Amino acid sequence: MADNKYTNLILNTVIFAVGSFGSKIMMFLLVPLYTDALSTAEYGVATLIADTANMVIPIVTVSMYHGIIRYGLDKATRKSDVFTVAMTLNMIGFGCFILLFPILKLFVFVGEFKSLGDHMLLLYFYVFASSLNSLCGCFVRAKGQVKLYAVDGIFNTLCLVGLNVLFLTVFQWGVVGYVLSTILADTLSVGFLFITADLRRYLRFGHVRKGTYRKMIRFSIPMIPNSIFWWITNLSDRYMITGFLGESANGIYSAAAKLPNLINTIAGIFSQAWQMSAITEYDKNDRRFYGKVFSVYQTVVFLSGGVLIFLTKPIISVWLNEAYYSAWEYVPFLVLSIIFSCFAGYYSSIYMAMKKNVRSMMTTMLGALSNVLFNLLLIPRIGIQGAAIATFISYLVVYLARALDIKKLYRFRDSFGIVMLNMLLLIAESLFLLYFKGNFYIPGTIVMVLLLVVNAPQLLQIMAQFWGIFKRKMLHR
Repeated sequence: MADNKYTNLILNTVIFAVGSFGSKIMMFLLVPLYTDALSTAEYGVATLIADTANMVIPIVTVSMYHGIIRYGLDKATRKSDVFTVAMTLNMIGFGCFILLFPILKLFVFVGEFKSLGDHMLLLYFYVFASSLNSLCGCFVRAKGQVKLYAVDGIFNTLCLVGLNVLFLTVFQWGVVGYVLSTILADTLSVGFLFITADLRRYLRFGHVRKGTYRKMIRFSIPMIPNSIFWWITNLSDRYMITGFLGESANGIYSAAAKLPNLINTIAGIFSQAWQMSAITEYDKNDRRFYGKVFSVYQTVVFLSGGVLIFLTKPIISVWLNEAYYSAWEYVPFLVLSIIFSCFAGYYSSIYMAMKKNVRSMMTTMLGALSNVLFNLLLIPRIGIQGAAIATFISYLVVYLARALDIKKLYRFRDSFGIVMLNMLLLIAESLFLLYFKGNFYIPGTIVMVLLLVVNAPQLLQIMAQFWGIFKRKMLHR
């Protein structure tokens, strides 16, 4: 049974990888299209619209995607009840959001943020389409249809690529084209899932079992402030950069953040599979599973981060438009930020499995507060780099808070010492890249060798696990 835990996790990760990796790489390759078609100021506005929508979506949906995963995987709860509750609350939330239009237009989206007010209609459609797509995707995953979920990721990306090329290069619609292509791609994705997964039969308004609304709302409500705090940690720096330095600076920072998101691509593929395993395989008496998985996970994430920092300059030079070249300076600390964001997300799945969402929210709040504080201190003094450093510190705070808190609830080997050593090596690599006057690739290579030495046991463990699965598959043929 123990082997089945690892096998299921690895197989689900492979399925998500097949479905998602090509899609994510395609999104990475689209960035040069954006930076060619949009000025730094336009790109800053476009990403600000998307970032604002991502802040609003957890509120509109009552963070029901967490409830869908948690109770959709629970055999004691009917799937139709889960989907009906989520969609009903989403419609109610979106209706309330529409009523806020005059307040947002008059009192919030003014001054440096007037561009958001000018694109309010796009913002509303973005929230509506993305929230529906998120809920439908989570439900399909909770049903165990991971292959269909992966296929939908490919379909969504193909739609997005085609629409981006049409709207940005053919029609040259600028900011409107950037946002509208996401809206239409998400809408088509919702239609695809409704047809292929026959989601309509899971909508049974008026036939939801008593108590389902209450338990799903009770589980999901703490995730609303949790999501808002995550949004503050993730994206408040972009609003502060816009406020302090202008939309062009935000455009450069947003472009810089796209490169570290390659790590999020790798980690995100795993996280989707891990979230399912963390819930379905939760066992108070078996702590080894969580510890072994984290040991391997941190190795993959740190090595990916080390490689990305090592190759930052050559990638940026061929990947982005010349106007965005200075973005390379902000990549190293954004890479460190993403790494600890991944670790915080790993612990989040454990909180979810234990139904300890309030504790998860409190740790996220610590990160949000530290992010705002350090942004206010550092951005006026050292500019865009201050935002990158502030984001790294805030994610480190969340990781440390969660690591200490979960040790009290569920003791497992968390590889804390190796994590700290890996972090110091990547900080050294970052400082060499930013400030070393000689050939960076000499000290950079030394750091990469040290990373491989420190993580050698975990790398051997990864190879042994895959070899074991391969042998079992061959024997069953």
